[in-house]
Amino acid sequence: MSDETQQKIRIRIEKWNARLEKYGPGKPFWPQSQYWVIRTVVSLFLIALAGMWQVGFRAVWQCDRSIETMFPMLSVILLIPVFWFLFVDIRRKIKTGSFLPTPEEMRKNRTRAIRPIKQSTEILNANLWVLASAISLQGQIVHYLHHGAVNFIWLVLSLFWVVLAILWIGRVLAQKIPPKSAMQTMLEEVGVLSQPAISPAPRMKRGKLLAWIFLPSLAVLLLTGYIMFHYVYPDMVIYPAATQAHSDLAAALHSAAIRHKRVLLDFGDSSCRDCQVLDQYLHDPANRALLDSDYILVRINVDNGNSHDYSNANEDLAYQYAVPLDKGVPALAVVNEKGELIYSQQHGEFEAMRHLQSSDLTSFLMRWK
Repeated sequence: MSDETQQKIRIRIEKWNARLEKYGPGKPFWPQSQYWVIRTVVSLFLIALAGMWQVGFRAVWQCDRSIETMFPMLSVILLIPVFWFLFVDIRRKIKTGSFLPTPEEMRKNRTRAIRPIKQSTEILNANLWVLASAISLQGQIVHYLHHGAVNFIWLVLSLFWVVLAILWIGRVLAQKIPPKSAMQTMLEEVGVLSQPAISPAPRMKRGKLLAWIFLPSLAVLLLTGYIMFHYVYPDMVIYPAATQAHSDLAAALHSAAIRHKRVLLDFGDSSCRDCQVLDQYLHDPANRALLDSDYILVRINVDNGNSHDYSNANEDLAYQYAVPLDKGVPALAVVNEKGELIYSQQHGEFEAMRHLQSSDLTSFLMRWK
């Protein structure tokens, strides 16, 4: 290293040390504010995202009770960095008497930041991006199979994650140890870096690297796939196409007039978990007997198949039979053999069907038969 280069590096180190001396209690406001603003913004973002998982996504994804604990678990995972920030601040307050970082702590953080990434960290990053891209693409495939539509915003985001995963896999398989920069060498010489910047550990073989990257991702992918297919996106298609609703209803009304039965209208869609539970209850022996003897069941699909359009299909039928779809589905209505409405669900009585029992549906069918 030339004398000129060493002089430049020493000047940069002196500037950095002068900047570090502005940190700590009793020092100027602006360096302290830089430290707190970033942490505050990150913490608020994570808290908002955790609340979105707990409240917003939980309301949109009508899941079974068995995986409802997934949402608070995800919220807790998102809040781990916030808890860590609080823990570090409290520990600093106990040790130094101040919540503000000392120059020594900032210097240690800087030392940690400029070290090259270890191979184990590269493998972990590759795993995370492979998982993110695979799970998002998996969700798109399942969504398309059940709705016949693609969410293009999430698809673009998935492709972005795929590109990042490819880049990280390429970095892991490159088998190159990053060269020391002049800055790192100089910091080691002046004693700022207390440990070697480059780990002397040997690099793994490519086959072992690929196993470390893809096997954990594959295991998690199989688990998330099972959850998506069986809980988040139910695997039974129980509602016919939305375009069949008018013809099915006309045929049911004609048959009811001949057989002197009532028509049970079931508004819902196959991606709704409560609608799946209602279908299970309708197949229970007691309810099945009541349906066969006193009702003609008509399923009306309210899914318009467009993930960007939040309106419902067959809204005209819902309006005709006084069923407020904004209260949730499944929604039930009962029509007599003359086509006259005698009951319609007004307050989302069956919207949370997974929290009801089969006997509740039996009582309903007995009342309006």
